[in-house]
Amino acid sequence: MGDPFCTDKSAEIQPPHLVPGTARAARAGLTDTARHPRLAAIGPASRVAVFNVKYSENLGDGLIAEAMEAGLAEAGLHVTPLDLAGRDDFGAPTLRNRSLALAVLRSMPPPLRRKVVEFKLQPRINTLIPTWREAISAAEHVVIGGGQLFQDGDLNFPLKVGAVLDIARQERTPVSIHAVGVSADWSARGRALFGRLLECRIGQVTVRDAASRQNWAAHFRGTALERADLAPDPVIGFQTPPAPRADRVLLGVTHPRVLSYHGSHGAAAPQLTLELARLLTARGHAVTLFSNGAREDEDQIDALFQNPAAHAPIAEGLLSRAPRPVRPADLVENLRPASVVIAHRLHANILAYAMGKPCVGLAWDPKLEGFFKLTARPEFLFNPDTHPASEIARTAEYAARSGLDPRHRERLIASAQDALLTLARSIKDHKPTQAHPLQEATP
Repeated sequence: MGDPFCTDKSAEIQPPHLVPGTARAARAGLTDTARHPRLAAIGPASRVAVFNVKYSENLGDGLIAEAMEAGLAEAGLHVTPLDLAGRDDFGAPTLRNRSLALAVLRSMPPPLRRKVVEFKLQPRINTLIPTWREAISAAEHVVIGGGQLFQDGDLNFPLKVGAVLDIARQERTPVSIHAVGVSADWSARGRALFGRLLECRIGQVTVRDAASRQNWAAHFRGTALERADLAPDPVIGFQTPPAPRADRVLLGVTHPRVLSYHGSHGAAAPQLTLELARLLTARGHAVTLFSNGAREDEDQIDALFQNPAAHAPIAEGLLSRAPRPVRPADLVENLRPASVVIAHRLHANILAYAMGKPCVGLAWDPKLEGFFKLTARPEFLFNPDTHPASEIARTAEYAARSGLDPRHRERLIASAQDALLTLARSIKDHKPTQAHPLQEATP
C-alpha cells in the first residue's frame, strides 16, 4: 500500500478531476494559505486514518474516498487511506466470478449465508489487522466513511468495521463516522459488531440522508450514539471541470444478480435496459451504455450488445458503449458527454448531479430514495416494477430539457463541503463537534 505514514500525500489526495470548492473554506474563516493541503488549516496538522472501500471496482466508492481525502487535505489534515477489503490500488484483483458467488449465496437461508461469509472473510481480515493497527496507532483520529458502510449484507461490513473499531478502542484513538449510509435490517451478529462503536472514544457522527438517520437512531436507541446529524455524500461537494452538454443519454448497466441480491427486480433489468435504449434511439437520441466499473456490470453490457434487439441501433450509430472505467477519473470522463443519466447505481446518479447533469434513478435499494429526496427530485426516481419504460424514457427527455435547480444544488454543495470542514475542525480541536445542520428538502 506504499508508505502509510508518509506526511505529504498531496499528490495522492488531490485528484485533478475533483475540484474542491474554496468558498466554503473562506466562509469558515480559513485564510487562503490555510486552504493549501500542505499547510495547517486549523491549527497543527493531524494525522487521520480514513477507512472506506476506496479501491472497489464500483468506482462510486473511489469517488467518495477521493472527495473525502481532498476535502480533509484542504483543511490541513494528513490522510492515510485504508481500504476495508485490503486492496491497494484501483484495478487490484478482486473476487472472481462475483456474480456467481452472489447467486450461490442468495440461494442459501440467511443464517447459513452469514456463517459462510464469516468463515471465508475472517481469515482475510486477520491478515489485514497488523496493517490497520500500525496505521491507527500512528493516527490521531480514525474516520469511517462515506458510503453504505453501515449495512449488514451477510456480515460483510459488520466484520470489517467491527475489526477497525476493536483496534481503535485498544489504541484509544477517537473515531468519527462521516456521511455513511445506514440500512434498516441488521442481524443480531451485525448489531453486536457495529455496536463496538459504543466502546470507542467518539468524535462526530453523521449520516448522508434522512432514512439513514432514522435507521441509525433505531439501531442505537437509548445510547449516547442515538443522534446523528446529516452530511451530504462527499461527492456532491466536489465539482468537475465544465463539460459540454450533448444530446446523449448515458444509460447505466448493473448486473441483474447484484440487483437481485440487494433488491427485487434484477431479473427484469436487462429487458428494461434494451427497451429504454430502443425507445430513446427511436426518438433520435444517441444512447451510450456505461458501468461504474464492476466487472460483472461490464459482462452484462457484453451480453446486451450481443442481443439481437441491440443490433439495429448499433449499426445506425445510435447505440454505443463507454470504455470500462478503471479509475474514478475514467468514470467522470465517461459521463462528460451526457445530457441526462439513467442508472441504478447510486453514485452514477450522485456523480451526474455533482457534474450538473440531470439524472433519473432506477430504484432497487432504499438508498436511492434518500438521495433523490435530499436533492428535492423524488419524481425522477422510478420503480421499474411499477413504471413502464416509456414513462422513464419520457421523464429522461424532460429532465434533459429542464436541468437541475441551481439554488438547491449550490446549497447541497455548500453543505457537503461544510460538513467535511466541520469534521476536520472537530479532529483538530480533539473534541466532538456536530456537523452543520442540514434539513431534508421538501419538493
